[in-house]
Amino acid sequence: MAFTLLVFQFLAFHSPVTAQPQPYRVPWSIVSYGPDGPWPALHLRFGNPAVNIDAYPGGAFYSLLLTPDVCNIQKAELSSSCDTRNAGLYNPSQSRDAVNLITAGAGGIRNESFHGTQTIHGDANLVFDTLSFGDGSRTDAVVSNATILALSSALKTLPSGKAYKPFVGNMALGAGDKSMFLGSAKGSIPAAFLFDRGDIPSYSFGLHIGSPSLSILGSLSGSRLVVDLVDISIGVADEKSSSLFKFSLKTPAVPTAYLGFTFRYNASITKNFDIKIPFKLLNLTLTAPLVDRPTPYFPCSLPTLDSTGDSPSTFRLGRAFLQAAFIGVNWLSPASMFFLAQAPGPLFSPSVVRSIQPNDVSVATSGSLEADWVKTW
Repeated sequence: MAFTLLVFQFLAFHSPVTAQPQPYRVPWSIVSYGPDGPWPALHLRFGNPAVNIDAYPGGAFYSLLLTPDVCNIQKAELSSSCDTRNAGLYNPSQSRDAVNLITAGAGGIRNESFHGTQTIHGDANLVFDTLSFGDGSRTDAVVSNATILALSSALKTLPSGKAYKPFVGNMALGAGDKSMFLGSAKGSIPAAFLFDRGDIPSYSFGLHIGSPSLSILGSLSGSRLVVDLVDISIGVADEKSSSLFKFSLKTPAVPTAYLGFTFRYNASITKNFDIKIPFKLLNLTLTAPLVDRPTPYFPCSLPTLDSTGDSPSTFRLGRAFLQAAFIGVNWLSPASMFFLAQAPGPLFSPSVVRSIQPNDVSVATSGSLEADWVKTW
């Protein structure tokens, strides 16, 4: 698959000045974030006047943005510093375009868990405000009344119970619906807004996060383990604080090991396909406030999220998986068609962005990507 940036149709978003709508490329942040990666984020602008805010790609219906109030949370176990500021903070009271729905007696959400690319617990107000972004190659995308949950209180909690302030929020990539309503107020889901305006060819997106460690640029069932000339050990990183897993990788100069995930091919009951994640991409590092000193870890934890009563927890493939995988969604195709494929590897040539059309249920590839990874697997 030939995608190397987050692309909004939202495969990148589109511009009305061209004969045919083309995807918009959403730029990545210059810096990375988080004590469990670090991970790249999208570089966005919210409000009027616009404020630069970096946010992870992910989530549905609304973007989760952190407000200055998050830095004022006082708890004994929390650090007095506020790394949340580094990605940019959103203050709806300073935006001329903000429609803060709490003023109408609605929109306030208290003591809830919010899910996107991460689970954050706290308080939020529903806000509609202007969102813009662009990589400089064309006129910037501008979305009116983008749907936002402005978090006034926000904590992330590890399985062990240890809490810390989130480093960054996230940007919604779409939903089954094209907009949100609260009373007479209408909020815009960004990709749907741009599609309805004729700026992009479809209500869709494509995403590959990539990895700096292997010089892989990002872009907006069972498992199989194959090991060759590699010594791997996995254990508990810190039972008292993180409940994640240590990861030790001893390997020759050219590692030849990967974790393979096998998926069913389309609707076939006999055909499968594999996505291979090199172990080098899974050798990540925990930093403060999760641990007292940098600790290599394996990005896996028990599936405890959203487990209630008889409803079992859900296994999730997240940022670590998307270092070597491509995912896309065409929200208006039958049953909101999802696309999944091996992403370009370190040896990949310059990307070719292909448009997803409204009724597409498949995306043409540029051939096998095996050669892109041959020196990594």
